[in-house]
Amino acid sequence: MRRVVLAMLLGTALAAPAQEDEQAARERLDDVKQAIESVSHWLEDARANEDATLTRLREAEEAVARSQQRLNRINSDITGLDDELAGLEQRNRKLEAEAERGRETLREVVRSAWRQGEQPALRLFLSQKDPGQAARLLEWHQRLGNHTRQQLAELADTMEALERNRQEMQATREQLAVKREQAREQRDELQQRRNEREQRLAELRQRISERESRLASLREDRERLEALIEEMAASISGIEAPEDIRPFSELRARLPWPLDGTVSNHFGDAVGDSGMQANGIRIRADKGTPVTAVHYGRVVFANWLRGFGLMIIIDHGDGFMSLYGNNDTLSHSAGEWVQAGETIARTGNSGGRSQSGLYFEIRHNGQPENPEAWLEKH
Repeated sequence: MRRVVLAMLLGTALAAPAQEDEQAARERLDDVKQAIESVSHWLEDARANEDATLTRLREAEEAVARSQQRLNRINSDITGLDDELAGLEQRNRKLEAEAERGRETLREVVRSAWRQGEQPALRLFLSQKDPGQAARLLEWHQRLGNHTRQQLAELADTMEALERNRQEMQATREQLAVKREQAREQRDELQQRRNEREQRLAELRQRISERESRLASLREDRERLEALIEEMAASISGIEAPEDIRPFSELRARLPWPLDGTVSNHFGDAVGDSGMQANGIRIRADKGTPVTAVHYGRVVFANWLRGFGLMIIIDHGDGFMSLYGNNDTLSHSAGEWVQAGETIARTGNSGGRSQSGLYFEIRHNGQPENPEAWLEKH
């Protein structure tokens, strides 16, 4: 049943023809939505089999991810409003300067008129013996009066623009105050969620410490991942990469690293005292470090998986997949295309890890391969 559901989702989402009429596109979209709902139901059924402690940990980590995403959006809004306010303040300074120049010009006109007396034009006209000269003086005074009225009108327009700008600045400052308060509340909520997460993690560690051995849990986690990989591989076996994309198989030792960090666990290292070997590598990095896709492909899984936390899996065609686990947040959903170097997640310690970092695997036809053999040399 799971294989049929995943085949519906991935086959429908990835193998769409180049051209479709509107009706066919709508029908295909409905099929995809139904398949997504079916996969969601399957995941919920699988999660119902988890013990209560792991369920609470998953819910706490997902709540942390949602709170962090909301805080990121609010901070982005604040940055935009800060930029808008800076532009308004710059325009305000420019309008203030224009208004001051206009006022100074008018003050000079008033001082000049006062020096000439109450009827400067008539006195000048009567003091001239040459009628032509008198006429020219009167015309000059008339033009000066028109120019003064124009300056007054321009000053009035500038003052109105200045007042509008001040109102916009005040409105923007009020929006900023609201956003900053929202950010403060969101940070408080995020801290509360992280405290809950730490509490759930402490409960989980206590439960693990009470077990006689972690071997059974480790094997269950690995089997769960192997089952997921098998289902994915079977569902996308007929999907081919676009012709203009270089095949994954040609990029051995040339793939970019998914993030900057220190490799703390290598492929093949022993997994505790379980007798098992690591199928991937662990790259230690600060929480929130961007995780990028190593190659072009399509997201086939983006969800929480026991033992691996918030994980994203990308299919690159020809049976190649890359896996990114223990993230704090995921940036893409199943069915979305990603480019090499595109941010797909941010590092964390979900899945019960004590330290922040990324768990990374490369698989070919479902079998794990040494990621460091594919990644470019540092």
